[in-house]
Amino acid sequence: MKRTDIIAHYTRMPHYQAYYWTGLSACTRVAVTGGPWWYRVVPRPDSAVDCESLYEQMKGRIGLQSCWDATRVDQFVAEYHYRSGSRRLKFAIDSHDGRDIISPELLASVDIYFKANKWRNERYPDNVYPLVNGNGFLRQRHLDRLRAMRGTPKNNDLLFISRVWGGVEHNTRLFETLASIPCKKRLVAIFVQGAANSEETREAMIRLESVGVQCTFDLLPIKHLWQEISTSKVVMIRAGKYMCIPWRMIDLLCMGACMVSDADFEPRWPEPLLDGTHYVSGGIARPADTSAAGAAEYEKLIDTIGQLLKDDGRINRLQRNSADYFDRHAAPRKVGEYILSSVADKLS
Repeated sequence: MKRTDIIAHYTRMPHYQAYYWTGLSACTRVAVTGGPWWYRVVPRPDSAVDCESLYEQMKGRIGLQSCWDATRVDQFVAEYHYRSGSRRLKFAIDSHDGRDIISPELLASVDIYFKANKWRNERYPDNVYPLVNGNGFLRQRHLDRLRAMRGTPKNNDLLFISRVWGGVEHNTRLFETLASIPCKKRLVAIFVQGAANSEETREAMIRLESVGVQCTFDLLPIKHLWQEISTSKVVMIRAGKYMCIPWRMIDLLCMGACMVSDADFEPRWPEPLLDGTHYVSGGIARPADTSAAGAAEYEKLIDTIGQLLKDDGRINRLQRNSADYFDRHAAPRKVGEYILSSVADKLS
């Protein structure tokens, strides 16, 4: 039997690739070259120790600068080499949240360019394939924990815990609208610490606190966030900073959450997430530049969520469908199988 290998040339911030690496490792042998030294010493992304987070924390404590630099292409894209017997193929995985190809140079040199946020109506070259937007901070033990939360009894109607960035006014209007819905709810707006002194942040916090939204600069511990999600009937989710399907979608699908989005998602995964099947779209006509929609657009959420909360059967179906989607299409092994199947089809 031929042995298949994947050689991954890693980026400066491997968590952007770790979900795909985990999936490929479940299907075939994966070796790593390049990247931070500690990813070669402890190479498994699903190991018990989150080396990347620990490394960044250690650097911060001794006063060294973080590796993070949003302008660097090599933080978001990695090159892979597929080998099986005499067959060879080179592919790339672009995990950037934006719609554009982040590395045109790599696109021109690979056979397949997988893009995690490939927009449905954007024109791309034929070798650009869609890909699930994987959450690289999740290890297998985290996914097992999230799966175990399926079916948790619900003691809250509506939950929206969100970082207020990538369109502050849009986020503020979402919170204000949700605050007006008569139900048992938990609303937490997390502001970016670096923007604490901006006039826009101060005004947004005043508006939100006046309608009962909790405002903070502190991130909620992930286990607490998961507990909040698992005990809520309906979870509000919005597009990410660049109108992407956010990383947190993986967590929500894995635990089988009933989700309402602000609008239909612009990116498309290989198996599309369907409005009315895997989530419910609020239908807000949101501008693509992340600015706020017209004030009347947000009122759509009141009826959408109000009707959903009256229909436990529909909520249960959406929960089952989201969990089923994860198991069939978004679990790491399934993502790895899709990548390898795409490679095999290209070579055939």
